[in-house]
Amino acid sequence: MVSILQTMAFTIGLAVLVVPGIIAWTMLYVAVPACIGERLGVIASLNRSAALTKGDRWKLLGLGLVIVLAIAIPGIIVQQLGFKLGGPAGFSIAEYLLQAVSMPFQATVATVVYQALRSAKEGTAIETLSEVFA
Repeated sequence: MVSILQTMAFTIGLAVLVVPGIIAWTMLYVAVPACIGERLGVIASLNRSAALTKGDRWKLLGLGLVIVLAIAIPGIIVQQLGFKLGGPAGFSIAEYLLQAVSMPFQATVATVVYQALRSAKEGTAIETLSEVFA
């Protein structure tokens, strides 16, 4: 549910104007890790993400651009290769494989960012996050 609201805020912001969508994305970037890591509810996770990212949103925007480029450039190459080798089916398979690799990568980056923000703002050690998975 947190991810759905996060995506809706980003999409509505982009539809209104591009800038509000980008602001929403940077504000809510760590909402899912906050929900899981601190066992918060939906609205509390969104608020927690907004609080943690305050003051670091330009850095998150830069990180987001790097991630988009790191995924998009190889992605285009793999998709085109898939299309040339297998037509529309090859393209679809390539797209699926790209998502299978990129989505866990993006989730890992968000979790690392969440822990870094938490450590910087609260002095929380990594051990507190590992307790969630114990």
